[in-house]
Amino acid sequence: MSERFTVLISSAGRRVALMDAFRRSVEAMGLRPRLLAVDMSRLSAAFHHADEGFLVPRCTDEAFVPEMLHLCERHGVDLLVPTIDPELPVYAAHREAFARIGTTVAVSAPEVVAIGGDKHRTHRWLTGSGLPTVRQASPEQVLAEPARWPLPLFAKPAAGSASIGAQVVRDEATLRRLAESGTDYVVQELASGAEHTIDLYCDRQGRLRCAVPRRRLEVRAGEVSK
Repeated sequence: MSERFTVLISSAGRRVALMDAFRRSVEAMGLRPRLLAVDMSRLSAAFHHADEGFLVPRCTDEAFVPEMLHLCERHGVDLLVPTIDPELPVYAAHREAFARIGTTVAVSAPEVVAIGGDKHRTHRWLTGSGLPTVRQASPEQVLAEPARWPLPLFAKPAAGSASIGAQVVRDEATLRRLAESGTDYVVQELASGAEHTIDLYCDRQGRLRCAVPRRRLEVRAGEVSK
């Protein structure tokens, strides 16, 4: 009988197709797949599609990491796959603890996650690396120099996720509302044209192995659905 390989999908939600893709990949490696799922709710479709599902606290709860470590050790999880933005800094900060019990977490280094999760830092990294990107400023800076920032513009929370709060800004009143909202917003030039996403697969040494470009036809809660 082939050796078993256990994959755990975190915040499994409706990611049934992702679970099936991992099952096929493990089988293609000549191993016997076991797919586990964790979620906050039993209403998760992938929770029921998995070989076994477990309820866990919210990823920001102090009990989350101890519970996940316990589950991974008890069930011999080989690979843990995060699926939502808020989980990434949590898993990145504790990935060595998971490694010590034999579980590899598919997450970047903490400093990489920190850049990706903060649009101020992302913009500084892009411009500092000489990569082309749209201009970016705070609502206050735009209001102070309106001639440099012709409307419409695009605004979003600096630490936002799932497209929450993202919006096209068409008038000065909206900019003032964002400036006074108490939320740290960034304002960017509105980029026109077709939108594309490029998924990058890197190996554990950080080397790029594959790039998959896709045109975004439809987005739901910040995730591509078509």
